[in-house]
Amino acid sequence: PDGTTDLTSGAPVSNQTAPLSPDGSASDANAAAVQASDGTASPDATTDIILTWSGVAEIRPMATRASELAEDEVAARVTASVTGRVQMSDPASSARASTGALEYYATRRHFVMTSPGMTGVELVSERDGFARFGRLELRLATGIGFAPGAGVVESADGSGQVTWNEQADLIFETDDRGMTGVLREAMCSGAGRAQKDDASIESDFLRTVFSSGDDGGLQFTRLAARGDVTVSDGQNAGGDARA
Repeated sequence: PDGTTDLTSGAPVSNQTAPLSPDGSASDANAAAVQASDGTASPDATTDIILTWSGVAEIRPMATRASELAEDEVAARVTASVTGRVQMSDPASSARASTGALEYYATRRHFVMTSPGMTGVELVSERDGFARFGRLELRLATGIGFAPGAGVVESADGSGQVTWNEQADLIFETDDRGMTGVLREAMCSGAGRAQKDDASIESDFLRTVFSSGDDGGLQFTRLAARGDVTVSDGQNAGGDARA
């Protein structure tokens, strides 16, 4: 990024190296993570974390232990003071992300993206589509995500879309290294709406299950709605229900 990178560490690291992907993907450094006895993931004590950047870096000694280290031995925050946007990309999957700021908490493998505005955090995949949030929290070890506030997920071909106003709980596919980035479920609260081609469903709570299509892209598999439900087939036929 073109701004300032704050690196906060509460413990020394060793002389072995394993790069950390700037998009937080479950590769390289994440592959070196081990499972702790309490079920949470913690990095291998023999593995370093390497951050690279261009522009200005400011590293300051701490008079007191930073709040970011309450639950983690290493924490990093990346911002872009010039453009206001931190850009990330994964050439292997043609995926990219844009956010106002990102934070990574290495012990818990907790990744947070934040941005001013309702949907300032953007994830884009040429294969799957795009998603926008105001804030996105990801547990890379378990594949669990949380997006407070409004958001939208749309398929790459534009035929399917899910929107909500209050919050969404997300479940991503995982493998032996952690989260893969493939979205499997979205549970949305507050005026949830799912649309596929001309058909749509709206409800107070909406659960959407995704699968990979023949081309590998994101597709709706199942929808479940609760509360005030409105269904339309896009051909002037539909109805309201309370469930």
